[in-house]
Amino acid sequence: MNTRLEPGGRLPFRVDPVPGESPRGCLCRVAQAYAYGGPLSLAHIAGLPVSGLESDEGAEQIAHVLRLEAEEWREMSYRHIKGHKQFRQRLFCGERISADDLNYKCPRVCPACINERPIWWAVWDLGLVTACPIHGCLLFNRRPACRRKLAWQRLAIHQCRCGLDFRDLTIESADPDLVAINTAIYRAAGFPHGNAAELALANCGFPAELLGLRLGPLLRLVLFVGSIKERDRLRRKQQYFAATNLAVATQIGHAAATMLGDWPRPLRAVLRRMLPPETANPDALNFSGIFGNFYRHLFRVLPRGEFGFLHGVFERFVIEDWPGLIRGQHRYFSPAVRRNSHWVAASEAERIARTTGARIWDLARQAQVDAIFLNVRGGGSRTECWIRRESLNQWIASRDAELARYMSRPEAERALGLKNFTLITVAAAGTIRYAKGPERNFPARCFFFLREDVMKIKDAFEKHSVPVKAYSKPGEFIALGHAMKNYLGRGAGLAAVIRAVVDGSLAPAGCTKQFRGITGYLFGPKISAGTARRPTLRLHPKAS
Repeated sequence: MNTRLEPGGRLPFRVDPVPGESPRGCLCRVAQAYAYGGPLSLAHIAGLPVSGLESDEGAEQIAHVLRLEAEEWREMSYRHIKGHKQFRQRLFCGERISADDLNYKCPRVCPACINERPIWWAVWDLGLVTACPIHGCLLFNRRPACRRKLAWQRLAIHQCRCGLDFRDLTIESADPDLVAINTAIYRAAGFPHGNAAELALANCGFPAELLGLRLGPLLRLVLFVGSIKERDRLRRKQQYFAATNLAVATQIGHAAATMLGDWPRPLRAVLRRMLPPETANPDALNFSGIFGNFYRHLFRVLPRGEFGFLHGVFERFVIEDWPGLIRGQHRYFSPAVRRNSHWVAASEAERIARTTGARIWDLARQAQVDAIFLNVRGGGSRTECWIRRESLNQWIASRDAELARYMSRPEAERALGLKNFTLITVAAAGTIRYAKGPERNFPARCFFFLREDVMKIKDAFEKHSVPVKAYSKPGEFIALGHAMKNYLGRGAGLAAVIRAVVDGSLAPAGCTKQFRGITGYLFGPKISAGTARRPTLRLHPKAS
């Protein structure tokens, strides 16, 4: 049937679109039904250029010719997404993809699919689709005899302009890895792919998060990881991928399947091989020179919100395998990378070790930790100090082991019931061994008391099973708290009483809850005559 129509005409009957059909494939099928020479005849009748077939402006005209509703055609077409900075995006079967993901000029077909049903499926218009997971075969886009590319302007879905019938072509089996990566794309695009391909996809070792990606992000991921080459630098702007190039798309698919299979071992191996040979100078390792563009593309093209599994692998590699410095310009890394990198700046080491910056620099100069000093120019010459985290952790562990022998001031105060000044005075009298923070590499501006001495005093008082007695003021008995205030003072006198209790020459006769800790223990006083201004407290010796 060959119906001649002038521009602006309308076809006599409607050819229903098939769900999942390519818009240009639909035009080709309609042209075949009317025995036109190809889809361009329909564009001529609609009065549209080829570039206007899928534009919103041309939807009314082409839908009128095909006897479709304008919205029907818009749903099929890969129309532009309106909005700021979104013109380069298209709608593909309801999914947002980049315009660069589409292949218009050099279409591909699966001979087995065409043989079963002469439909040009939309999924073949994706530049990264190179194999059919249903039949496990490669798509083709060139005539076998002359090797010339296929064209979308042809006599029929199954027939080339030269008369070649695609259904007669011998299919070529695809590699299982290539089938797996194409199955993931079919799946994200919402196209059937067969139970065998689904099972193969489940067993290929791809990261589980990959199967949850939408089509647009998945295509970006496949292109990104499939473009990584060992010892090769990505360009500052990600290299343009020509969606018409089937050979390059096949290489990318193979590389992506290899990189994503048995996840994450292959990617870690490739990243390790990008590292230069062993170097004794960490500062000589230039992170930007080795991974700069990979790092930049990863954090700009594949945001963490969708591709956290990929970011996690790269950051784990940096933590475990990158022996150089992580400096301030690496702003995209998560805080975990800085917390666990091999080298740490002196300012960060100060915070980690809970000590002063001067102490950190002293440790570095005295070689108590492994450190390097860098002269930095820019805005005035200055020196940076970087410390190997492992050596810093070892120093902290050694310091903390020593610190464990001591109590902090608040802990000692709670144990003995003494206030800050009293505790320090008693310790200074020789009753409790103590240290100031900087003297033992402990946190600065703090007193620490030997745990053994504090507990010996506490146990010496508490080992006496004495009754709790009512007490309000000195009488037959006096509480150590009142004795400190009225007789002993908070210095040598109190220290002498504590030593007497510890060595067993003095024992309490009771206790009261009116005072905290050891100051609540009661003793029997004898006041000597003749000391009017400051009477002396005489305590009963321990009963034999």
